[in-house]
Amino acid sequence: MRHLRRPRARTPAGGRRRGAAARPGIARRSLRAGTQEGGAAAPRCGALRRRRERPPRCGDGRAGPSQVDCDLGEARRAPRCGPPAQREPPAAPRRRGGSAVSRPPPDHRTAQRPAVRHVALRFVAGSAVSLFFIWLALRDKDLPGMWEATRKADLGGVLLYLGILLVIHLLRTVRWGLLLEPVGRLDFATLNRASAIGFMALLTLPLRLGEFARPYLVSTRAGGPLRMSAATASVVLERIIDGITTAALLLVSLLLVAPRVAGDATLAYVRGWSWIILGVFVALLLLVFALFMLRERAVAAASRLLSPLSPRLASRVSEMLGHFIAGLRLAPHRGKLLLVVTLTAAYWGINGLGMYLLAGAFHLELGLLESYAVLGVLIIGVMIPAGPGMLGTFQFFVLLGLSLFVERPVLDSVGAAYANALWALQFAQQVGLGLLFMLLGHQSFRTLLRAPEEAEEAG
Repeated sequence: MRHLRRPRARTPAGGRRRGAAARPGIARRSLRAGTQEGGAAAPRCGALRRRRERPPRCGDGRAGPSQVDCDLGEARRAPRCGPPAQREPPAAPRRRGGSAVSRPPPDHRTAQRPAVRHVALRFVAGSAVSLFFIWLALRDKDLPGMWEATRKADLGGVLLYLGILLVIHLLRTVRWGLLLEPVGRLDFATLNRASAIGFMALLTLPLRLGEFARPYLVSTRAGGPLRMSAATASVVLERIIDGITTAALLLVSLLLVAPRVAGDATLAYVRGWSWIILGVFVALLLLVFALFMLRERAVAAASRLLSPLSPRLASRVSEMLGHFIAGLRLAPHRGKLLLVVTLTAAYWGINGLGMYLLAGAFHLELGLLESYAVLGVLIIGVMIPAGPGMLGTFQFFVLLGLSLFVERPVLDSVGAAYANALWALQFAQQVGLGLLFMLLGHQSFRTLLRAPEEAEEAG
């Protein structure tokens, strides 16, 4: 049967087999070649598909979408063939008169202007407080005697006090890390950097705005691992612990050593304020404990109290209170509580020891227990918000503490020189260490101005 099969027709050279145009492959080659004979260019993108009914498309003349729908559809999608469509820039918004309104590109610096203005206003208020206390501290003082006492100070004792300040910084940093442990473990390098920059901000920003710098530097808003609310609660808890410790330290030191110079009126004044400060901080500690135990009721009560005044304010305060109470879960566990108490005692103990050694460098007769009494008066005094560096309040309350034990002529010369040196050395150590870590970490001081507002937004 093989010999009965019809032989294939050979295609002559340059010719075309009959019926080849009906085949898809040959049809494609014919169309690609274009109608070099007919004149019109054939489409080059895509491929001819097998014969099948397609839904009507825009512009093919068949019944289908309206011209408006076609225009909208073509405007939304890019063409399938040819170069990608270029998106036109959005038209500038126009006013009623028809003139275009030019909108400048957003500037990130404009977001920081309210923070800078806020700090500037507080700087003016704090500077006024500082000037008042500077006047009180320098009134009727022996300026030549102050210079002579400063010139005769022992340089070795001054350098020793600077070393003690570095030890104090390390103790405070380790204690803060223990307070933060329940919500997140931070390595010592991160804690040390945040503490150095935060203590510098506490001294340089007015009205104690720098208290928010440390929480901000370890929070997620600055690239850290912790929530801002938890970090802020750690600083609040730290302040309560220090307030109770210093008030109790002052009361105990005044019971153990009797003032040599001050009268009964001055002694009663200092003791009265010590009891007030101790009572305030104990009440704050109890309040924090109650808020943590009754957190849901506390948030609901705040919302009910403020809702009649302003629902928006009630919502905002309730949210802030909820975030703050959530951060209070960082209270140390029983195993770490003893370590926190030990570090607190060592921190304040070395503080008083350093003041005692520096007094010896200035040839000022001040006992060790008397130094702790002066320290207690100083800490209570600098709680008053003042200008940058706590300037004025620091010197005045050091002199107030010294007035319990030092005669007036010595107080006006050597005592004033000692107070100024104590302030200058603490300022130089904390600001110098903070600037060093800012330079190493490429930290901008402008970002620290945002810390108070970030704390308010985080609640």
